[in-house]
Amino acid sequence: MEHLINELKETKNELIQLIGDFKEEHFNTVPFAGSWTPGQIAEHILKSKEGLPELLRGPSSAAKRPSDQKVTETKSLFLNFEIKMKSAEFILPGTLPWKREVLQENLNYMDTAIIHAAQELDLNLLCLGFELPVFGKFTRLEWLYFNMYHTQRHIHQLKNVLKTLSVS
Repeated sequence: MEHLINELKETKNELIQLIGDFKEEHFNTVPFAGSWTPGQIAEHILKSKEGLPELLRGPSSAAKRPSDQKVTETKSLFLNFEIKMKSAEFILPGTLPWKREVLQENLNYMDTAIIHAAQELDLNLLCLGFELPVFGKFTRLEWLYFNMYHTQRHIHQLKNVLKTLSVS
């Protein structure tokens, strides 16, 4: 449990720092065809986290399986950078210009709420409030890993975008 909390904190800090590494004039620049801007990537990450603290604290029940059963599958999917994934429509970013500092603050706030939930709740329980296509229902523990691996995937993407924009 402590290891997971540390990983969540490290992932949060790396993301916030990385967003700050972008020059303001590059934050809303499309780095190459088919890519999102750094601002869009950050907004997508934020949208994926919104509602997670409430989901974790929402209706739950005992899981009739190991609470970490879907963690390995989630990790192997999200941290496979050879595959291109398509976002769920409800977490697609918009097209407005974004402010780095606003997204950093909102991501920090959301991740802090998620970490507090992780520290306070029984992570072995199954969340009943939302079900993912393909995966089905997740335990609280699996939601935390899902969120972390999704964020790590986009950290990798942001690093590539930063390299591209720094060279141009």
